[in-house]
Amino acid sequence: MKNKSPGRTGAFSLVVRWSATVAFASLHIVWIASIWVEASIARGFARDPQHAQYWAWVHGGVVIAGENLVPGGGMTVTNDIFVDVPVVRWNFSYRNNRSYRDVGIPLWAPTLLAGMTAAWCWRRERQRRRLAIAGSCPSCGYSRAGLAADAKCPECGTA
Repeated sequence: MKNKSPGRTGAFSLVVRWSATVAFASLHIVWIASIWVEASIARGFARDPQHAQYWAWVHGGVVIAGENLVPGGGMTVTNDIFVDVPVVRWNFSYRNNRSYRDVGIPLWAPTLLAGMTAAWCWRRERQRRRLAIAGSCPSCGYSRAGLAADAKCPECGTA
C-alpha cells in the first residue's frame, strides 16, 4: 500500500508552492491597486508626534519607505488613502540627504520574483505527477518498468 502522506521534502515544497502563489496574488493585487490608489502611513517621533519619524507610501506601483533624520522637521504625520491620477513608476530609487532618507522599490520586482517562484514550483509538481503516472521515478524520471512498487530507483535511490 502506498504512503499517501507527503515526505519531508514534499511538505516543504507544498509550503513553498502555496506561499509563493499567495505572495504573487497579493503583490499583484496591491501593485495594480496602487496605480490608482495612494496610501500612506507614518509614525511620529515620541517627543514630537506631529512630525513623522518613519513612513511608508504606496503609489504608482512603488513602495517608498523612509526615515526622517531631523526631529521637528520634514514630513508631517499623515495616514490616509485616496484615489489619485493613474501613474506607473518602474525604477528603483534611493535618496539620502540631511533631513531624511528613503528607498523606493517598484512592486513589479517582488511580484515577478514571487510569480516566477510559484510558476517553477507548480511546473515541478506537475512534472513529478506526470512522471509518477507514467511509471517513472518522480525524482529523476528513470523508467521503473519491471521493478516492484516499493523498490528503490536504480538511478537515484529514491524509494
